[in-house]
Amino acid sequence: MSRLPPDSAELTPASARNLVLRWLGQRELSASQARLRLRRRHYADDTIATAVAGLVADGVLDDGRAARARARHDVAIKRQGRGRVLRQVQSLGVDDDTARAAVAAAFEDVDEDRLLADALIRRLRGQPLPSDRKALGRLYGWLVRQGFDAGKVSALFRRGGRDTDGT
Repeated sequence: MSRLPPDSAELTPASARNLVLRWLGQRELSASQARLRLRRRHYADDTIATAVAGLVADGVLDDGRAARARARHDVAIKRQGRGRVLRQVQSLGVDDDTARAAVAAAFEDVDEDRLLADALIRRLRGQPLPSDRKALGRLYGWLVRQGFDAGKVSALFRRGGRDTDGT
């Protein structure tokens, strides 16, 4: 069953603000994400601008906070590499400097070589590093798509998959 667009009298800046606050109760959003979601709910552009500007002015919507939260999640929970985390943070619609600062903060206390070795171990599930070039190429591609530096992946493969601790 298709949902009908709401009555335009209900689409006020106050209702837009309340809706964004409800969304923010679930997870951090960037201003760009809030605008996009409100647009999907058929709010007028001037109503969206008023509501988002008020939330930003009050400090409720903060692109930096949303970027840092996403970067921390992608590092700690998803255990992705720097490149992938940066792409994910940029997809929030935040500016480049904010995205780079958030990713740098998230990786501040992380050993990226250990993160890469752990990703390889998880992917191999206890199996040895494959010896055929095709399987090795697929594994290499997967690690690079996870955001790990291609040079570091190659160096790990040259060491035979042994991590930095020599295990």
